[in-house]
Amino acid sequence: MTQPQSENRFLIGENRWRAQRYGTGDALIDFGDRQMKPFDQLFDEIVSMLAEDAEALGCLDEVCALRDAARGETSAERQRRVWTEAPKGDGGKAVVRHLIEEYHADL
Repeated sequence: MTQPQSENRFLIGENRWRAQRYGTGDALIDFGDRQMKPFDQLFDEIVSMLAEDAEALGCLDEVCALRDAARGETSAERQRRVWTEAPKGDGGKAVVRHLIEEYHADL
């Protein structure tokens, strides 16, 4: 059964929020099964769907390495760390500076 586009957008938004908030340590929504699944399980399913094409393109190792990239700190975790490491009363400004630096890092 095909899901309406608006439902897909909602689920994508929900997964994006969950990933930003909880990182890869929590579950995400599996659109096909319509249930929560651990990130590792979903990642393995995606890799298995892409493996043949990724191997033909010579980038299977890079696709598999995405798991490690996704295991880094979430934006929320980094912001909380910056807040707690900032001098007393300067947490908000430190977080804003951090966000600006992070935004510009890959430009």
